[in-house]
Amino acid sequence: MPTKIEINPDVCIQCGSCVTICPSDVFRSDSGLPPQVAHQQRCIACGHCVAVCPVDAIEHSRFPDSSLFPINEMPQPDSQNILRLMQTRRSVREFTKEPVRKEHIQLILKAARSAPNASNIPTTRYSIVQDPEKLGQISELTLFYFANQLALLKNKFLTVVMKTIKPDLVKVGMAYKPVFDEKLEEFKNGGDPILHHAPALLLFHGVENGSFANENAQLAAQNAALMCHTLGLGCFYTGFVVIAGRSDPSIGQLVEIPKRDKLFAGLAIGLPAIPYQKGIRRDDPPARWV
Repeated sequence: MPTKIEINPDVCIQCGSCVTICPSDVFRSDSGLPPQVAHQQRCIACGHCVAVCPVDAIEHSRFPDSSLFPINEMPQPDSQNILRLMQTRRSVREFTKEPVRKEHIQLILKAARSAPNASNIPTTRYSIVQDPEKLGQISELTLFYFANQLALLKNKFLTVVMKTIKPDLVKVGMAYKPVFDEKLEEFKNGGDPILHHAPALLLFHGVENGSFANENAQLAAQNAALMCHTLGLGCFYTGFVVIAGRSDPSIGQLVEIPKRDKLFAGLAIGLPAIPYQKGIRRDDPPARWV
């Protein structure tokens, strides 16, 4: 359905905020007249215009009244509370067996969807895995994928070739080569050195078509991780699964990710078995003031 935008001239106070704020130059302003919708087809449905209008003069088909809520009437966390939230979030790899509640996953997804997207194009899709058998299979497929790749690195000629076609994989492989034998042994003894028996896995994927899909997914993952923290849940970024899933189609097939999609990020989520008692204030990063 095409986007429809209208400005009520009887309500508009001609403040010009919608004209100034629109990133796509949808509106035009003539002196002494309410703004006009000049280029409706350019609208990227970011919602800036309806969010900035102080008198609700704009009707936008993509943003009915039910989707809007006032900001000033809601208590906003101050900067210190936000900083505290970020400073106390830590990667968690020890989980209880308690499943993650569905309503919590829905809140995590809402937080992820609230992250910014380039050109306001929602390129990220999500897959939630809670089936213990599938979680175990993902760990196994990931672990043996790396084991097979590391076996290839024993061949010097193949290592040179792989550095050309899969430099990230070689870099990760060489860094973790000393510990993967231990991870394999741990897995054989019933351990899970990949997902650490997390009861839920949230995967971020989409079509990589030049629309900053990877960057969009990373921003979504950060939002999701912070929401986990506010819910008393722990999580960690599943880098091994992402790297393996990009090359091994069996991982995507297992959780029915569309073939055209690329895996961008993953969060293993669960209730922490060992809660952290302290946050850590890190040193200010080096920065150049120009």
